[in-house]
Formats: sequence, structure tokens, C-alpha cells
Amino acid sequence: MKLEHFHYLLEIHRFHSISAASRKLHIGQTTLSAIVKAAEEEVGFQIFQRAPEGVLTTSAGEKFMTLAWEINLQYEKLMALKRRTTAGAPSINVLMAPTISVRLSIPLLEQFYRFNIPGGLSLEECSSEDIPGFILEHRANIGLLYLSEDAIRHSGNGSGNPALTIKPLLEDSLYLLVSRNHPLAGLREIDARSIPLERLATIKLMKNDMVLGSLPSLCPGVTSFADMSAMYQAIQNQGMVGFIPGFSAGGESADDIRDFSLVSLKNTEHPNHLYLCMITCSGRKLKHQEEVLATCIRRYFRAVSRKKDNGKEEAAHED
Repeated sequence: MKLEHFHYLLEIHRFHSISAASRKLHIGQTTLSAIVKAAEEEVGFQIFQRAPEGVLTTSAGEKFMTLAWEINLQYEKLMALKRRTTAGAPSINVLMAPTISVRLSIPLLEQFYRFNIPGGLSLEECSSEDIPGFILEHRANIGLLYLSEDAIRHSGNGSGNPALTIKPLLEDSLYLLVSRNHPLAGLREIDARSIPLERLATIKLMKNDMVLGSLPSLCPGVTSFADMSAMYQAIQNQGMVGFIPGFSAGGESADDIRDFSLVSLKNTEHPNHLYLCMITCSGRKLKHQEEVLATCIRRYFRAVSRKKDNGKEEAAHED
């Protein structure tokens, strides 16, 4: 367990709420929920239990908090010493779509901090539509987002925004997400045009989705949630349906959706072909810390692509 995670857990304990703690810490709620889950798996007992008004600390969790407070106190002293010796080191801001952050945040932090580089790292969740504008506004120098095949083609032939540099990292597709006891859970594939008959859970207002087009706006009940964790709960407990890219459901996030089913989509309004991309500002040179982080990102997705390609080869051999 990383030392800074003790502080995160203490904040959840103080607020009795993961969402309130995430706002205080400026960490995505999905990321914070993943940290809680990882901590509970590491210590071997439940630290928090869900309640209607938030979360409650278990009896074992109370004992854990006593020790966590002592550990965090010493950690704060260490960080104060580090701040004195690395004064002036810049902080790195990275913008990520929530469907990327849900899987990438923790392994990216782990890879980056292995380099022991001074300065902070802030991972902020925002929609893919907003990230290019925020990069141009100097809110961050690195963004991770999903783009359509058309957007990639336009950037490649020079008709995109010349102020932005786009590097595709992973090819992906959109899937329908339902709970395992949902009537659609047994399907391998579904016609996207039948989805408006269902209640839709989303983490954004889907007016004109890059794959689904206007289809989501035809759903009789669309509920937009603040983060992936809340969306998952609605799909699990309320019988709703949602959409996620394949990347969100794999690797480090696989345990989070073990009680769900992914259904392939056909007849989508636009081609069901997404690109997970890193975006930077063309005329702005990355700082050394940002170059290291960008290298970590590229290495991570090269490994993901290799695993994905190997999986396709194994499936082809089975056929």
C-alpha cells in the first residue's frame, strides 16, 4: 500500500463519504473507490461498509484508522522534508476521460513514481469533448481521451486542429454493459437500435455520441451519473444499461465488472471504432517530468496492445 493512500483512507473515515473525500482530495471518485478496494484486499478485511448516507467504518476499520493516523503523521513529516528539498518542482496535470481513468490511474501512478521524480501529479477526470479545449487553455499539457475514426483521419490529413498533436495509443470499440441477471446478459451481440427501449445510465449527457449518434437521446429514461462507480451501481441494482469501451472492462478493472456482462453492438449510427489517444499542444514543449509521464503512458498502452493482439491470436487458433 502506498503511504499517501493512508491519508486518502483517513479522509474517507472523516467525511463518512467517498464522494466528499474525493472532492476534498481532488481525486476522481472512481480512483478513490479503487484505492479502497485495493487496500481492503491487501489488509484482508473490510475497512468501510456502504450505508444509505455514505460509508461507515467497520470495527476492524476503526483499529486500522488508529494505526493509519500514526503512519500518516510520520508520512506528513517526510513529505514536509521532501518539500523543503524539492521546492519549486513543478506539478503535472493530466486530463483523462472517466472511462480511461477507471483503469489507468493506479498503474500510471505506480509506474511514474518509480522514477522518484520531484513534483506532484494530478489526474483530473473530464469528458473527451472538453479535453482538447482545456489543453489549449493551458489547464494541462497532457490529455487522454477517445476519438472517432473520422477525427483520427482528419488529424492525419491535416484538416484537424494544427495546434494539437494527437497520438493514437489503442484501438477500441463500444459495448453494452448490463448486470448478469439482466434479460440482455445472455446475448453476444445486440442491435444498437433496440437500446432506446431500455433505461440508460451514463456518466455524461449523450447528445450526439461519436458511436451511437442520436440513439441515446431516444431512450425514455437517461440518468447521468457523476462517476463510473455510481453508474456501475445503477446498472447493478436498478436494472439499467450503460455503454463502456472495451478498455474500461479489462486488466486492472476486470474485478470491478465481474458481476456484469458485456454485449457487442451492431448497427450503430456511426462506425463502432474508437481510438484511445494522447493529446498534447503542438507548440508547447513538455517539461522533463511530463516527458517521463508520457513515456510511461506509451509503454503501458504498448503492453495492453500486445496482450490484446495475443488474445486475438489465441482466439483464432481456437476457431
